[in-house]
Amino acid sequence: MSAGLLYSTRHKQSLSLKCRLNPNNTKLALHYKKYKNNYTKILRLAKKTFYEKKFKSVSDSPKLTWKLINEISCSKINNKDDIKTLIYNEQKYDANNDPKEVSNIFNKFFMNMGKKLAESSNFSANNCVLNGNNEFSFDSLFSKKIVNIDVINIVNKCKDDTAPSIDKITIKLLKCIIEHIVNPLVYIYNLCIQQSIFSDNLKIAVIKPIFKAGDRKNLNNYRPISLLINFDTVNHKILLQILPNFGINNLRHEGFVEYGVPQGSVLGSILFLLYIHLVSDLSLDGLVVSYTDGTCLLFSDKSWDRVIKKRLEG
Repeated sequence: MSAGLLYSTRHKQSLSLKCRLNPNNTKLALHYKKYKNNYTKILRLAKKTFYEKKFKSVSDSPKLTWKLINEISCSKINNKDDIKTLIYNEQKYDANNDPKEVSNIFNKFFMNMGKKLAESSNFSANNCVLNGNNEFSFDSLFSKKIVNIDVINIVNKCKDDTAPSIDKITIKLLKCIIEHIVNPLVYIYNLCIQQSIFSDNLKIAVIKPIFKAGDRKNLNNYRPISLLINFDTVNHKILLQILPNFGINNLRHEGFVEYGVPQGSVLGSILFLLYIHLVSDLSLDGLVVSYTDGTCLLFSDKSWDRVIKKRLEG
């Protein structure tokens, strides 16, 4: 708040107090009303100008833009109230009294949910044959060894506010020490790729259950947000059958299946799109619309009952 606005605020408060002490002074009341109206207009204009400058300064960052929107709309998430009670196997659990048990329930649920869905699928990639003879070997990607400058450049390009993993090492700290630890890191990374073996510590993920909608006590209404996540909801065998049809052969299967692909990586998005590409070929009396990781099935007809029938029949 500028010095002028601060003075005007204090003067308005002073006039308000005088009006309460002199309720019969109509001249003073009229003066206060005019001053208050002018003050409100100036304050609104100042707020508009302030936030216009703020939005312009974060226009290149969606994250900071949404943070500013939440600040303006006073949208705050009360993490303490997110999960109070939970029902699992018809038994009620109190998250405040037994947080460890509730955490284990969520962990078990999220770990098994995707696996069960993938294993229950009867999909076969045998009929997934695409035209084209261009072949691409994943091994060729790893023929060139990682060097120190590769790791240093990647670290320096990371955003400082990136959330740390379970080791609590922040990007800011990593940037300060990367030149001193880059040699052993490069050695470890190259060894992992060469032997297709990845340390268990690289697979540990911090999972946060995020409530979407519906009953807060129902596990199905939560989605896992992780700082590191593999293809837990994707059937690896199916994916490995599909990839050769896109000319991707000679994949290091052992390392790929064991480690998976971290969420947010470029490779992860590409592989997921390849995995679901056959959705658009489904034989439906409707329309399939896909965009990135979202898919929508659209059905239309002359009546709502007929639309429901189409949806049920597929």
